[in-house]
Amino acid sequence: MLQQLPVLSMIIFAPLLGLLAVLLVPKDKGRLLQAVSVTAALIPLLLSLSLYGSYSVNPDGSLYEENVRWGEFTLPAGGAEQEEGSALTLLLQYQVGVDGLSLPLSVTVSLAAAMAALASVYIKKRRKAYYGWLLLLECGLLGALLAKDLLLLFAFAQTVLAAMTFLVGIWGGDGKEKAAGNWLLVNGISSVLLLAALLLLVYSAGHGPEGGAGRIFSAGYEQLPGLAEPGRTGESAASGSTADFLTSNGWVLRCLLLLAFGLRIGLFPFHAWLVKACAAAPAPVAMLLGGGAVPVGAYGLIRLCFEAFPEQAKELSWIIGLIGVINWLYGAVLACRQQCLRMLIAYLTISQSGMVLMGLAAGNETGVTGAAFQTVSGGLIVSLLWLVAGAVEERTGTAKLPELGGLARPMPFLSGAYIAGAFAMLGLPGLSGFIGSLFTMLGLMENMPGLAIAACVGFIPIAAALLRGATRAMYGPVSDRYSGVRDARLIEAVPVIVLLAFIVLLGCYPSIVTDMLLSGSADWDRSLLTAGIGG
Repeated sequence: MLQQLPVLSMIIFAPLLGLLAVLLVPKDKGRLLQAVSVTAALIPLLLSLSLYGSYSVNPDGSLYEENVRWGEFTLPAGGAEQEEGSALTLLLQYQVGVDGLSLPLSVTVSLAAAMAALASVYIKKRRKAYYGWLLLLECGLLGALLAKDLLLLFAFAQTVLAAMTFLVGIWGGDGKEKAAGNWLLVNGISSVLLLAALLLLVYSAGHGPEGGAGRIFSAGYEQLPGLAEPGRTGESAASGSTADFLTSNGWVLRCLLLLAFGLRIGLFPFHAWLVKACAAAPAPVAMLLGGGAVPVGAYGLIRLCFEAFPEQAKELSWIIGLIGVINWLYGAVLACRQQCLRMLIAYLTISQSGMVLMGLAAGNETGVTGAAFQTVSGGLIVSLLWLVAGAVEERTGTAKLPELGGLARPMPFLSGAYIAGAFAMLGLPGLSGFIGSLFTMLGLMENMPGLAIAACVGFIPIAAALLRGATRAMYGPVSDRYSGVRDARLIEAVPVIVLLAFIVLLGCYPSIVTDMLLSGSADWDRSLLTAGIGG
C-alpha cells in the first residue's frame, strides 16, 4: 500500500501541515497546542517505521522515489563563442528517495522530533510560535535526509538554519543571542559552501568539452561521480561534459562539500558554535540539535563527500582519520573539565562526531557500517541525555554540577535514565553505543592500526567525564532544596522510556539496523568499498 502513496512527501510535509494546524489554535490553549504538535510530529515517525518494515522485506529504494518537475530555465553555455542553440536547460525538480542509509536516519530524526515535542511541556513562553518553529525544523531535517537533489537539499538546509536560529535565540537560556548568532554565522557559511558546490555543478554542465549544447541538467545527486556509475541511477547518470569536468575537478567540489558538512557536525577546530548552541538551547531544541541536526550533517558527509568522491576520499583517508581521532579525543578531554551538565553533553557530542569520521576513514565494510550505525545510535543517545538534563534543570533551576547532588534519591527514574544513557555512550555491551564503537574500531584497526590504538585512549576520558557527571549530579548528600523535587511525570517518562527502549533494542538486536545498511550497500556504500578507502 505504501508504494501507492507519496509516502516520502507525507513524511517530510506532515510537520508542515501540523504547523498550519497550530496557527489555527488559539494561543492560550496550551494543551491543545501541544497535542496538535505531538500528533503532527508522530505522523512522520509512524510512516517512517511502516516504511522501514516494508523496505526490510523488499529493499528496493526505487519503489519509493518521487520526482516531479517544477520548471526549467535556459542558461547560456560556452561563453562568447557559443553557437546558436547551444543553450543549457537547468531543470528544477522535486526529487526525493530512500535507501539503506537515509531510512534508518529518518526514523532516528522523526523519533527525536516526536520525543522533543512531548518534552516541550516546560515551554511557557510564546508556545504557539515555539511549536510552529519546532515543526518547521523537523520538516527541514527530514527533507534534507530524503532529498536526492542538491538544490532541494540547500532549500531544506536553509529551513533548518532559520528555524534553529529562532528557537535558540528566543527560547534559549543565558547567552542565547550570541549562541543563535554563532549558529547563524557558521551554518550560514556552510550553506554558502553548499551553494558554491551547486553552482560548480551547473558550470560543469555548460562548460565541459562538449559545451553543454542542448543538454538538460539537474542538480540531482546522480550528477556526482561516485553516484553516477552505470546501472546505479539509471538513465539520469552523469555523462559527457559533466563527468569529464568532475573527474578532473572533483577535488574542488569535494572540499566544498567536506567543509560544508564538516562545519555542521562540529568538526575540529570549527566546533565552538555547537557547544554554545547546545548550552543555550532549551532541552527539546538541544535534542534536535544533537540528535537531529548533527546526524543530518553526518549523513551529508557520508553521502556527498565520501560516497560521491571515493577516489579523493581514498587519498585523504589518513587525514580524515587523524581529524576524527582529534575530534574524538578533544571532545572527551574537554568534557572532563566541564562544571555544567549541558557543556559536558555538548563536548561528548563533538566526540561522537569523531567516531563517525574514523569509521569513514577506515573505508572497509566494517568501518563504514560502524560509522553509519554510530550516527543512528548517537542521535538516540544524545537525545536521551539532553532530555534528562532538561528535566533536571527544570526541577533544580541549574545544570551546574557543583550545585547538584543526591538527585538519585528524590528522582530515581530520571537518574537511572541518565546513567543508562551514559553507559550507552561509553559503549556498554547490550546498548547501541557498543555496536557502533566496536564496528568502527575494528574497521579502523584493519587499515589504520596506529590511529585505532590512539583512539582507544579516548574511552578513558569519556568514562571519566560520564562518571563525574553521574556522581556529582545523582549521588552524594541530598541538598535540602532538592529533597522535595518530583520525579518524572508520565508525559516526561514516555519519551525517556521510548528512547531507552530503542537504545536497548539496537544494542541487543543490532541486525535491525545493520541488515538495513548492508541491504542498501549497493545503493550507498558500494563506491566507497570499491575504491578501497583506507587500505
